[in-house]
Amino acid sequence: MQLQCGSSRLHTAGFTLLEMMVALAVAAMLLGASAPVANKLYKSMQYRSSLTEIRHLIDTGKYLAQSRGHSVDLVFNVELRQVQLDDMTYVLPDHLSLNVVAARELQRGKDSAVIRFYPDGGASGGDIIISRPSGGTKISVGWLLGDVQQQRLD
Repeated sequence: MQLQCGSSRLHTAGFTLLEMMVALAVAAMLLGASAPVANKLYKSMQYRSSLTEIRHLIDTGKYLAQSRGHSVDLVFNVELRQVQLDDMTYVLPDHLSLNVVAARELQRGKDSAVIRFYPDGGASGGDIIISRPSGGTKISVGWLLGDVQQQRLD
């Protein structure tokens, strides 16, 4: 688009190549600086989601044991970072680690652990530790009442 002013000079409306290059360089620097922050935020979201999912599986296990009238096992595969309840399976993201302390009598293999929920509301008990590089959380399931407590580890 060309505009005619009172003089014989011709003016062009728009941006110069230099202005466009400066604007793109600034945008690229902002994008480059925000990528690590976005990655950290994403991993934090995955961590919180994993804690919520494991708490959900614990609550579901307690409910199923009471409603079915027989014990239900929550099975942990530490090596695969996997938690299984009936046909529901949850796998922790790669940057998280899983450690479980549970009754040896219920253990199904070298890398597995079991927390059993009973129809009377009790449980075999145990501690589930979800760790990340900046800390972790311990979820404790009580053996007598099957109560669940969550504690932050630093």
